[in-house]
Amino acid sequence: MIHRLLPTKTTLFVGLIVMGALSGCQALDEMEAEGYRKQCANLGIQPGSANFDQCMMQQQSLSENETEHSLDRMEREDEAKHKRK
Repeated sequence: MIHRLLPTKTTLFVGLIVMGALSGCQALDEMEAEGYRKQCANLGIQPGSANFDQCMMQQQSLSENETEHSLDRMEREDEAKHKRK
């Protein structure tokens, strides 16, 4: 029973740490936003345009999806380790 709950607790713990770090640190939020701005500008999208705003939202969504996939992968790896035991 405890082994089955461990991956979920681990994922939850890691997720809370990541969310706390991202939401609690304005400097990190600004660094992420600057990264998104650079990515959109590199794509040739004009800053201040509606397309630029849409690009910023898409970059944020891609980043969040990447984080979610990483957490899911960590959980699957934890589950696989516990099945081997």
